[in-house]
Amino acid sequence: MPYKKLFYFLNLHKGTFLLGTIFVILANVASSYTNKLVEKIINTLVGVINSTSDAGMSIQKEVFVFLSYYIGLTILSAVFTFLMRQTIIVASRKIEQKLKDDLYAHIQRLAITHFKNFPIGDYMSRMAEDVGKIRELFGPAVMYLVNMITTLSVSIFFMLEISSELTLYALLPLPFLSFFIYFFNIYSLQFNKKLQEEMSAMTSVAQESYNGIRIIKSFTLENKVLQTFSMISDSFKIQSLKIVKLDSFFMPIVSLLMGASILLSIYKGGMLVIDNHIQIGGLTSFIMFVNRLLWPVMSIGWVASLFQKGKSALIRYEEIMDMPLESKNGMTAESNESLKGDIEFKNVSFTYEETGIHALKNVSFHIKPGERWLIIGKTGSGKSTLAELLIKFYQNYQGEILLDGKPLENYSSSFVREQISYIPQDVFLFSDTVKNNIAFNTDEYIEVDVLNSAKDAQIHNEVLQFKDGYDTMVGERGITLSGGQKQRISIARALIKPSPIYLFDDCLSALDVKTERQLIEAMNQRDSRSTILLITHRIFNQLDFHKVLVLDDGEVVEVGSQEELMLKKGYFYDIYKKQEMRQVEN
Repeated sequence: MPYKKLFYFLNLHKGTFLLGTIFVILANVASSYTNKLVEKIINTLVGVINSTSDAGMSIQKEVFVFLSYYIGLTILSAVFTFLMRQTIIVASRKIEQKLKDDLYAHIQRLAITHFKNFPIGDYMSRMAEDVGKIRELFGPAVMYLVNMITTLSVSIFFMLEISSELTLYALLPLPFLSFFIYFFNIYSLQFNKKLQEEMSAMTSVAQESYNGIRIIKSFTLENKVLQTFSMISDSFKIQSLKIVKLDSFFMPIVSLLMGASILLSIYKGGMLVIDNHIQIGGLTSFIMFVNRLLWPVMSIGWVASLFQKGKSALIRYEEIMDMPLESKNGMTAESNESLKGDIEFKNVSFTYEETGIHALKNVSFHIKPGERWLIIGKTGSGKSTLAELLIKFYQNYQGEILLDGKPLENYSSSFVREQISYIPQDVFLFSDTVKNNIAFNTDEYIEVDVLNSAKDAQIHNEVLQFKDGYDTMVGERGITLSGGQKQRISIARALIKPSPIYLFDDCLSALDVKTERQLIEAMNQRDSRSTILLITHRIFNQLDFHKVLVLDDGEVVEVGSQEELMLKKGYFYDIYKKQEMRQVEN
């Protein structure tokens, strides 16, 4: 268990937890003294009754004093109990907030590779379920642990004061209870850790199903997905029942042992009363103290369960927090320097660690500032990998990548991404208005910027036809829009802030030829000094590019102008003719 993190948060709110502990002690002392009052009133009443035949007024006076003190101590105990919750539980909520803030901030700064190791649903489960269990570790678990220790200590102190011999008899079952709790904790930790893993799996399947609901419905796979979810849900149920069965043993065994303690107390206490070693009030008070031990002892299992759940949750939390953050070395985004748009790859090779696929093999090319390049190739040729290396999604490549003549490693990830407007092939729109989706790329914008970028992206006229115009909600992941509309809004998001490099990663697949040409022409008119890389599997013969780079199986097979490659009648020529034939057939 990462005890350092546990003690770190306890130390962070040590003043609050210390104050809460004091309130716990005061609440228990006040409550315990009510038992001492019972002992005193019983002994007094017995004495009064035995001493005189006219004891009415004395009894009435003693009962009145007893009730006054009893009610006062009860109210005092309730006040301290309230303050105990207001300190310890509030501190645990503050810890929960910090845990969630730190986890969210950490996930935001993780390298993109980490998101391939854990499903999004798993991250969500750790954010919601695991952090909640950690909160219970610092809140209810700590509070009831302190309450349990205090109650046991205060009660046993007063029990010893009444009779040490009787206390020994009452505590005889406790060693057996400790033995049982030890084994209970071992199995509880195992079962709870497995349960949290099953919860993560169930959350992941649910999240994927919701995101892919259109695909599921289009292929009528509802029953298949339901079977998959039901299978995981059954595993979760089985694991939950194991914990329920384990917990079901706890209460009866604790009750049995505590009942044995009370019986021993009554038996031995009765003998001590007969022998005049203790008074009847002392025996009554003693049994009340034994009853006070019932809840603390019974809560041991519950507190232990909270600790085990919190322990396994904290381990899972630390799994994410121990993941190394994305490297921020190099020039930062705050620098006044900006890129000119010179890009050069020198014998760059890259292999995906997760799959072992050799995505790029000795790729070399040089793009000068202001040039427009078309990068084509069939699916799996390495086009998107090239783009992701350029924006530093992956950094474990071989060879050298230069920006403005300097190694890519010299620039921080944030600086590179500030300088490159990247439009990925996987278009993602937030559940927000069209205007806010376009302006997502910048903190400071004016409405005319949104309109101009939408016009350049060839989406402005269509947005005006929407019911609420630019204030139209697009729905989660842009579900209310067509594929072409989503692509153009994502392009407008990239265009709202001028950049020296524009990187289009197969993001024009849903656009017609006319819209493609208008979009590129609008970009040329906007800033002819910007470098443009258009990555696609299609050939745009209507558009004028300085160079065409052809990739196949991770290698550069051809590079040159469109005219040069057509005259060469090689790979580019074959792709062009095949696409031309498809267009004729259509």
